[in-house]
Amino acid sequence: MSGIPEYAIERLADAPDHLIWQAWTDPKIFPLWYGPNVQTIVHKMDVQPGGEGLFELKWEGNSLFQKFQYLEVTPYQKLSWIFSSTNERWETLASTVLDSWPKHLITSIKLEPISDKYLVHLAWTPLQATEEEIRCFKSARLDVDAAWNTTFNALDDVLAELKNQ
Repeated sequence: MSGIPEYAIERLADAPDHLIWQAWTDPKIFPLWYGPNVQTIVHKMDVQPGGEGLFELKWEGNSLFQKFQYLEVTPYQKLSWIFSSTNERWETLASTVLDSWPKHLITSIKLEPISDKYLVHLAWTPLQATEEEIRCFKSARLDVDAAWNTTFNALDDVLAELKNQ
């Protein structure tokens, strides 16, 4: 994918790999942290290659729909999917949040052990993006950082609770 930009963020998670994995793949735990400050509804979460996840993020009478098409599922190591914004019928559409945002992003999560913690590496890469979508993706970097940092903070809180159970 030469010339296609990648967005990456890393966070050190103070939790065992099985809890981090569970937070990303369990339909009961995923909505506790994904989309902080909104209600996340899991309509479907079939975490296997070729499976899909259908998610609705709700706030103040609004809904944002997202589809994950899972590509790679290597438990406790790597999870990847094609991320798309959709309408309520799960049909892909342009982002309703940001004009010219790529319609599809390859998203990957990798876990790397570091002592008794795990480095969580998240990457986004536009898929089949137009030049305008790539420009938008590049220019949104700081806003994306803020959103993912808020999301990872919520994940940290959920992982701390899971560790104490």
